[in-house]
Amino acid sequence: MKRFFRILPLAFIYLLSSSKSCSHGEQTNADREEAIIRITRDSLRSAFESDTLSASMLHAFEDNARMKFTDFADYMKILGDSSIAPEFRDHTRELTRDLFISENTPVKYFAGPAGSLRVKTLNDLLLAGQWIRGSSCRLTPDSVHVISPLQRTSDSIFRGRLGFSVSFSHATSRKPATYWPVSGTIDFFVAKREKNFGNDTLKIWSVFLGEMSLF
Repeated sequence: MKRFFRILPLAFIYLLSSSKSCSHGEQTNADREEAIIRITRDSLRSAFESDTLSASMLHAFEDNARMKFTDFADYMKILGDSSIAPEFRDHTRELTRDLFISENTPVKYFAGPAGSLRVKTLNDLLLAGQWIRGSSCRLTPDSVHVISPLQRTSDSIFRGRLGFSVSFSHATSRKPATYWPVSGTIDFFVAKREKNFGNDTLKIWSVFLGEMSLF
């Protein structure tokens, strides 16, 4: 993965610097754009289509899983903010779905200090937008760490587990915010999925979150 991120900037620099001596107008621009797409596609194929993943790649995916959990917390805050335009919340809802291996993934989410809402699936949680906004509940990760490193479970799937501690906050128009700590775990996967890239479809390794539990 690191090799891919090193290759791509160099490719852009080379192509941009080469273009200064060219004067073929639109055709030159089209050729340059096609070259960028080709180099990027080849780099992606080399880095992410391989049947095997190195230890450094697995560690990079584990880091990415931690980032995706943080993204999930951020998205839930957006869905819970009634001042944000509905269109933006709808887009955030789709981004949240993309974080998870399936919209049928079991997810547990606290409704407030008095108890928890045990949502059966991610889709149930996302469709409960009115409840999310009404609860004024916010999820803030304090720490996220790997408790089970990625292990191959099939030819195209690796599985691991994150542990986390978070702070939930709850506020109403009459009472200031109250905070309480919660710990939990969330599974994560590295799986091969098809991605469109220009006119090609690449089957590359991608990171997805899985079942989430709160303690």
